[in-house]
Amino acid sequence: MPASQMISGIGFGEFKNQYNHFQSVYFSNHSIDSSEALLADNTYFAFNDPFQLIIELGIFGFIIFFIFFIFLLKRFISDFKIDFFGNDYLKGAYMTVFCFLIGSLFSYPFQILSFLPLFILSIVIIFKRKRGQLFMVQSKIFRLPYKVWLIYPVIAAGFVFIVLKITDAYQLSSEADQLSKAGFKKKSVSVYSRLSKNLIIDPNTYYKYAIELANLKKTDSAIIMLNKSMQYLYNDQSATLMANLYYEKGLQNLADSFYRQAVFINPKSFRNRFDLFQFYVEMNKKSEAIYWGNSILNMPIKIASRTVVQIKKETYNLLNQINN
Repeated sequence: MPASQMISGIGFGEFKNQYNHFQSVYFSNHSIDSSEALLADNTYFAFNDPFQLIIELGIFGFIIFFIFFIFLLKRFISDFKIDFFGNDYLKGAYMTVFCFLIGSLFSYPFQILSFLPLFILSIVIIFKRKRGQLFMVQSKIFRLPYKVWLIYPVIAAGFVFIVLKITDAYQLSSEADQLSKAGFKKKSVSVYSRLSKNLIIDPNTYYKYAIELANLKKTDSAIIMLNKSMQYLYNDQSATLMANLYYEKGLQNLADSFYRQAVFINPKSFRNRFDLFQFYVEMNKKSEAIYWGNSILNMPIKIASRTVVQIKKETYNLLNQINN
């Protein structure tokens, strides 16, 4: 990460998009056959949410987390002295928040949207209740200001709207996948075109849309859609597809760059190295082909599979042809 971004951060939500870029640059300057490289893979989460927040928001992210933790700790100490053990709602809320915080040091619970309502509810219970009373409950009767109740229909309508849009996007995505598998590529592209205009869309949809456009030889449109996909999610598959598209357009230098990025993003992938090796063979770049061919043959097999064995066999045969 550039030093300037350590202060400002890379941008909220940008970790899954930027990390693989940084990893590609790192391994382009370091060995891709080291034990470190053979553990690397497509990475979308830091598996430490506080650390990821600091990476994305820089010093501002650290300040947010620090202030939140101090306020939570002060509130917990105060509640612990007053009514912690006599209030099951409060105990449940604190246990939930602490489970989230501890879990976030080793995983990514704050990245899972379906988990967040539980965390938010627990925080509201902790900070918005009156001392000595259950949160918003007195004699088991909800007593909320009427202005609060007026907000509920708006929230409910918004929630229903979002659910309907998500459901619609899921159904369209499933329809497009089924059409593609059935061989109806043009109809699949038509559905993806409709889906890409949806207000709520999975970024992976852009990638799938680009694949279908590529299958129809609509290379320029596929590149545009893939670039849009890579704004949200970038991995070795995206890099390989972009390399293939540029190769079809005859832009060998750009194809070379993206094939290499795919290898450096995921160094342990035999397929990525083989794609780059084949590219150099077809471009008649003998020295580069020999280098990457040998890297495939010398690369240890962690999990034996028919695909890996076939790749090594084809590489061996192609190297023999080059050397002869």
